[in-house]
Amino acid sequence: MSSPVSTPDTFWSSLREQLLEVIPADTFRVWFDNMRVGHLDEDGCELITPNEFSAIWIRDNYLDVIRQEADRLVGHPFTVELLGDIVEGNHDLDINNRNKSKATKTSSSRLTGPALKGRSLGINPKNTFSNFIVGGGSELAHAACVAVSNAPAHAYNPLFIYGETGLGKTHLMHAVAHQALNRNQACRITYVSCEKFTNEFIRAIQENTLTKFRSRYRSVDYLLIDDIQFLAGKERIQEEFFHTFNEIYEAQRQILLTSDRPAGEIDKIESRLLSRFQWGLVADIQAPDLETRVAILSKKADAMGISVEPEIIEFLAKNISRNVRRMEGALTRVAGYVGLTRKKADLETVQRLLRD
Repeated sequence: MSSPVSTPDTFWSSLREQLLEVIPADTFRVWFDNMRVGHLDEDGCELITPNEFSAIWIRDNYLDVIRQEADRLVGHPFTVELLGDIVEGNHDLDINNRNKSKATKTSSSRLTGPALKGRSLGINPKNTFSNFIVGGGSELAHAACVAVSNAPAHAYNPLFIYGETGLGKTHLMHAVAHQALNRNQACRITYVSCEKFTNEFIRAIQENTLTKFRSRYRSVDYLLIDDIQFLAGKERIQEEFFHTFNEIYEAQRQILLTSDRPAGEIDKIESRLLSRFQWGLVADIQAPDLETRVAILSKKADAMGISVEPEIIEFLAKNISRNVRRMEGALTRVAGYVGLTRKKADLETVQRLLRD
């Protein structure tokens, strides 16, 4: 690893200097001053913000800028993910505040055991089975993920999950990793986006480290690859993944893949790979119905320590129907508005926030 990214502090110090050149100072002070680096390796990092509202705002407005500057800093494609801190203290949000007791939270710096190992793998500690709301459109995918987390490589190998962006595929993938680690902390798991797999492979060729690369991906108990459709049109990467797939499968270890479309609809993928994607179980995730969307928002509000008027929950659920991530983001914006302005959010305010 090059010197600018030798440690989280060094990396953030260098990246901070670059960001200050392209982001207004006032904006940086409000949104970036309390940012810190979580997981960091030569291929990417997690940037941790104080809360989910901050993460969503920065993601919407500056994530492309951050990624561009990170690429420039390290000299190669570099994955950047934004996460709100898992410590979300109780906010005195007057959306019919429940006056909840201030339970003690465990900070990410004090995580131990499976949670700590999951964090080091790039797994969001919030993405567990316990906080995934199951609806009719996600029942099969959820049940299959629970099954492979408890009994890998038995009935559903590979497990191929597809669905539109923002419906919970990555959440379920992270939940599999958490459950597998809870079952066995010695479990070897590699979780990565297909884009990162591709970038690492290219660099392994450039640096003559293919043996190390293959060892990392082929000597695991679980291989979790997000957005496998990114392989489309990349013949050399497909060849590498074909052999990686075969070795893991023949060793009776679990493969879990996600995609934004069915395997058969991914263009420019070798037929032998498409066939393997469908050897096990293929499960889709569909947009949740209204009842499920209301349940998702209610659980999200509980997790944030706030009480939201039913009419606001229903308004959000009715107006954002195809993307759970966007729906949760809208709720976080409402909570953030109240927390920052100390004003009550009524339905008119929420409508204005969504228009903005």
